[in-house]
Amino acid sequence: MQIPRATTKLKPLLQIKSNAMRLYHLILLFSFVNLLNGQSTVVIESSGIDSAHLIVHQGNLTVNGEVNAQRGVILGTLSSEKPGAIKFENGLFYGFDGATWIPLSLNREKYILGPSNLTTDGSFSYNSFTGLVAADAMCKATYPEEPSAHFYDVSEINDAMSHNNMGTLSLNTDYWVMSTSYRAGTVGSNLTSFSNYNNCFSYLSSSGALSERGTVFTYSISAPYAGQLTGINSNFKNNISCGTQLRLVCGR
Repeated sequence: MQIPRATTKLKPLLQIKSNAMRLYHLILLFSFVNLLNGQSTVVIESSGIDSAHLIVHQGNLTVNGEVNAQRGVILGTLSSEKPGAIKFENGLFYGFDGATWIPLSLNREKYILGPSNLTTDGSFSYNSFTGLVAADAMCKATYPEEPSAHFYDVSEINDAMSHNNMGTLSLNTDYWVMSTSYRAGTVGSNLTSFSNYNNCFSYLSSSGALSERGTVFTYSISAPYAGQLTGINSNFKNNISCGTQLRLVCGR
């Protein structure tokens, strides 16, 4: 199929107009277009129900001047991993800082992805990481297509639950979660209240000592008791031995 020729003016303007029921493409193959200081302009116009596209295949479009897109710019999931790159994936915007993709979308409702692939006791270890850093690394390894995958805490689970975003978690199954609440524990002769006592010392301990406990989450679709409403019925328990083998709750 032959692409219709476009009306072009190279000095100082490259212009493509579509006035009929046709589709025009400016296709740049293995090319480099450099628009310097806003002094050069590429205009692609369409009227009526026409469409006009600027497509760059395996090349670069560099604009040092101003880009004006009256109907917006649509970003896809594919983007080169260069500092400053932006992409849109799974309903979220991400920016690349030179090392990793950083979520740019704010105040988005929480979504549980599911459990980690690995089962572990309260002493988290993955590759060269330990503790909470290892927890995030396990979640990212389990869900590599989700750049913001991480180990969930209690408040994030409650947020996800309120939006019915429970992912692939199994019913009536315990999973490790991060707690920010406090529980009294005995160390020597001192009575203390630290959140670490709910999190196996930041998930660095697999001890079964009574002074060291972790927090787990489980849920069912049930009523609290006869005659009450049926729905997502959650249960957080912070008295679980750090020697217990469980998967983690991962979300985005």
